[in-house]
Amino acid sequence: MEPLIAAGNEAATGKLAAHDLTASRALYRELLFDTFTALLYENAALPHAGAARLLLVQADANGESAALEAKFTEWAKERRAGVGFVAASEGFERVM
Repeated sequence: MEPLIAAGNEAATGKLAAHDLTASRALYRELLFDTFTALLYENAALPHAGAARLLLVQADANGESAALEAKFTEWAKERRAGVGFVAASEGFERVM
């Protein structure tokens, strides 16, 4: 996926992401965690991670990835506990 994103081939990247939503969701969670920790500890995120996350969210628009991205976007504005991801969250959100 990374070479397609680096080349700007969003159509092929989206097609690849939609091909296996289970794998796409797993990759999204990995990239989200990396981006979350990069912001939290003020480190650089992986190259193309933001673009990859957004394309993965588009492929899973009504699923887990889109919901997590919305919560991450909310958290990223203030970067504090209780915003976006809350203590009562379930599943992967609890890791955040």
